[in-house]
Amino acid sequence: MWANNPTLVSFLGCAYLLWLLMENIMYVCRQEFIQLENETVYNEAVIEEREQGIREIHTQIGEVNEIFKDLAVLVHEQGYMIGTWCNQTDLLKSLL
Repeated sequence: MWANNPTLVSFLGCAYLLWLLMENIMYVCRQEFIQLENETVYNEAVIEEREQGIREIHTQIGEVNEIFKDLAVLVHEQGYMIGTWCNQTDLLKSLL
């Protein structure tokens, strides 16, 4: 019987301990893999959120650019009107 063989019992004990150690290592590896997967999902969500923010800023910069273009046209037109008024005022002064 194998129970009476100390070498076999010692070998089986070592094999069992080795099996427990391997199970523990595999469990730790699975947990690390799950943690890395979770971190990857989180990081991808952060990246997507930042990219969306960058797209919004890009759109807003384009809108501000259009506002400045419109403002430049208005300033130019008003400058022309002021120049015309000044000329008319000078003309009226010379007539009086």
